[in-house]
Amino acid sequence: MINRRQFLGTLAGAAAMLGIPGATLAQANTERRFIFVFAAGGWDPLCVFAPLFGSRAVDMETEAEPMTIGGFNLVDHPGRPSVRRFFETHGNRTVVFNGISTRSIAHDVCTFVAMTGSSSGSESDWPSIIGHDALGRYNMPSLVLDGPTLPGNLEVAVARGGNGLLGPLINGDIVYYGEDSQGGPEGRAGTLIDRFVARRTERIQNELKTAHARGLAKDLDTSLRQGVHLKRDQGALPFERAYDFRGRLQMAVAALSQGLSRTVTLTDDGFWDTHEDNSPQTELFENLFGGLDELMLALATTNGPEGNPLSQDTVVVVLSEMGRTPKFNFTDGRDHWPYTSAMIIGQDIAGGREIGAYNSEFSGIGVDADSGELMPEALGVSAEDFGATVLTLADVDPGPILPNAKPIGGILQ
Repeated sequence: MINRRQFLGTLAGAAAMLGIPGATLAQANTERRFIFVFAAGGWDPLCVFAPLFGSRAVDMETEAEPMTIGGFNLVDHPGRPSVRRFFETHGNRTVVFNGISTRSIAHDVCTFVAMTGSSSGSESDWPSIIGHDALGRYNMPSLVLDGPTLPGNLEVAVARGGNGLLGPLINGDIVYYGEDSQGGPEGRAGTLIDRFVARRTERIQNELKTAHARGLAKDLDTSLRQGVHLKRDQGALPFERAYDFRGRLQMAVAALSQGLSRTVTLTDDGFWDTHEDNSPQTELFENLFGGLDELMLALATTNGPEGNPLSQDTVVVVLSEMGRTPKFNFTDGRDHWPYTSAMIIGQDIAGGREIGAYNSEFSGIGVDADSGELMPEALGVSAEDFGATVLTLADVDPGPILPNAKPIGGILQ
């Protein structure tokens, strides 16, 4: 049986025979970087973004009150002081998108729509697209510490890690991880990898002359070269800190500051699927906004590879795959709801405003993409338009990817 080292040598040689140029991992030019923070499970916009007090169709929390900060109409709560503090401090660089339609109440489908604009599950997500656009300029163009990863056919741009796995991946110890208690390369993980290697090698050797095979060989050549650089950079990231939200935020900042990645995806520490009791949303939002406040400070006080503060060119995107129902259920929880909110935060973002809205029944109200003005006849803000907006911020043309979408205008100052 061919082993992993022989497999890598075989395909690297194949790439060379095909005349595929090696990737040049040059220092990244100044361009917008991105941190995606995903609140997995479905957060409750009625806790922060949707002050629908007085609506018969909506149950608001007993201790909640409406608050206005700048151009935001929000929900205040004594258990969530970090929300108020965040908007008071960073509201001028924050845009809130309300009433985004994810067209489903199933976690996986809503995640696909929120992250790719499609429910198919086969399309590439926004971080992967942005990372792939920067392929060759970063060792790990799109770093996923945890959370949803939907690279589609752009897998070569994505590095998965976090929770203690990225370090072993770089130093080679990952082959010892597996369910076999004896560990070692002859354990279950090693056996499965060897089988995969053998199948992949046979397939590529049989189809080497096809365009698909040439693409695979090119991607592999890029990956191998990235791996060499990752080995050199293995001490650059605080792997040991990636076990909680604050630690993952620190790791994200380190990856950007070292010029290793253009996008980093992570989640907070929360379980947001509050069917049986909605009260944990208070602690979850408090932790989330407290972490975001610390992140903004870290970006402002940490220089990027060009010597300027990361805050000058880093955009933070915060989203969840769905919202919660307007009414509490019989256990004081809220169930799945197909409208949600999101935030885009950055120094050059024309913030202090909301795009989209909720009506009195907590359904989304869409917007005209050119002006950002409300269109009451549109049922929710299009997830595709939101994605096109994010891609446009990254200087990626959304047209070929989202042909029916339009970026929402006026986001940049």
